[in-house]
Amino acid sequence: MSRLGERFSQEAGFTVAEYLAAVVILLVVVLGTMGGLAYAGSANAMIARRDQAMTIANQQLEQARNQNYDDLGVSWPGTNPTTDPSGVYTINDAVSWARDATNHSTVRLVTVTVSWQTPQPGSVQVQTRIFGLSSITNSGDVIINVVQSLSGGGTAPLPAASVVVTPSVLPVLSGTTDSSGAAFFGKVAAGAFTFYASAIGYVVDMSPYPSGASVTNGGTTTCQVTAYQPSSYVFTFTCPGQTVVPAVPVSIAGAKTNPLMSTSINGNQTTFNNLLPDNYAITFTTPTGYTISSPPTNFSITAGGTNSGATITLVKNTQLVVTVTDDRGAGYPVSGATVTLSGAGTGSTTTNASGQATFQITTAGTYTITASLANYISGTASQVMALGTDGAASVSMARYGNLVCTYTNSTTKVATIYVYTSTGAAASPASGTTRGSSPNTATFTLPPATYYYVSTKSTWTNNASLTAVKTGAVTSGGSTAVSVSSSN
Repeated sequence: MSRLGERFSQEAGFTVAEYLAAVVILLVVVLGTMGGLAYAGSANAMIARRDQAMTIANQQLEQARNQNYDDLGVSWPGTNPTTDPSGVYTINDAVSWARDATNHSTVRLVTVTVSWQTPQPGSVQVQTRIFGLSSITNSGDVIINVVQSLSGGGTAPLPAASVVVTPSVLPVLSGTTDSSGAAFFGKVAAGAFTFYASAIGYVVDMSPYPSGASVTNGGTTTCQVTAYQPSSYVFTFTCPGQTVVPAVPVSIAGAKTNPLMSTSINGNQTTFNNLLPDNYAITFTTPTGYTISSPPTNFSITAGGTNSGATITLVKNTQLVVTVTDDRGAGYPVSGATVTLSGAGTGSTTTNASGQATFQITTAGTYTITASLANYISGTASQVMALGTDGAASVSMARYGNLVCTYTNSTTKVATIYVYTSTGAAASPASGTTRGSSPNTATFTLPPATYYYVSTKSTWTNNASLTAVKTGAVTSGGSTAVSVSSSN
């Protein structure tokens, strides 16, 4: 008995390891049971979501069946996608055309997709064909193909491009290109229609269809447009000596693009975005009081290319006012005189009634000013001009005088009188004819000079037989008389 009691005392409980093993086994059993219950609950919730979604989808199909046939895909669906009143389900309705082998429209194909996010994301989709009689009896089909230009050359279909068609008889139709890049529109009223295609991240060249296209009764009209990666072009404006550059309106136009207008703003720049590859003509509207120095007239860009643009220099207009007078001074302006600039810049204009000529200076530097007019000796002046600082210059021109020659021969009343300079050169005018009656004179308008020689001889003979008009013969604006006989 004593040995039996000792044995029992040695086997009195479980070890720690045995306890831990039992706990682990228990946790596995409990967690497995809870996971199964959770999965069962989630599965039941998903089944409930799917059942409710199917109910909503079928309700949408019933709505579609109750629409006017021509309204399907036009006014129905309206807002899309929508959310059901519970806020749990998102409803997306789509209407397209089912087509036969010859690519004509047959029936409307209505697809309804209902999706949800909890307890797990899921969706159901139902589809039906709706047959009906269109009220548009004179109609045809339209296919708009949208292709994308590839960087390596060639094209590829562009899915998911938006297309809007405006027939001659409304309503406006809208659709999206499929995986083949085609947007199909059935039962479009016969006649002319316009359309517009667009795609996110692309700019579409609509220039092949400037006035749209047309559809015939029972026919199919196919149009194709090309989408390009968009390009941009930047104009940067500078004005030497000014921190603030005035705004400059810029217009560009290309063969594929209607005129686009933009005005330089912050940073003295203006940017044209979403441009097609094309050659563009540029038109600048120059701000009042400024001149654009050597403005570009055109530029070219490629699809998706990086175009740094052009820098345009504005020059603040600087005026140079030239006043032309005769040798009597400021009170005697000369009108109608030709004033010419040379040197840092060139230009030519005519003085007004006040004897003034105004020039716009676009280049800094030294200018030589020349004034000329018939019966005046040309005058010159020099003027240094800095941009932004107006300048004034004066030019004086000596007047011509008159040499009145009276022929004194008693028998011959008509004679040709010749005039020579002191060096023996023919004057200008070189000759004149007396009138043969009183006063029997010939008048020469000549620049002021100390000596003029007059004679009836047509050839200069440098000898004492010629009568000289002495010092001061012709003065500025004056008149000098001289007698001439046949012996001169």
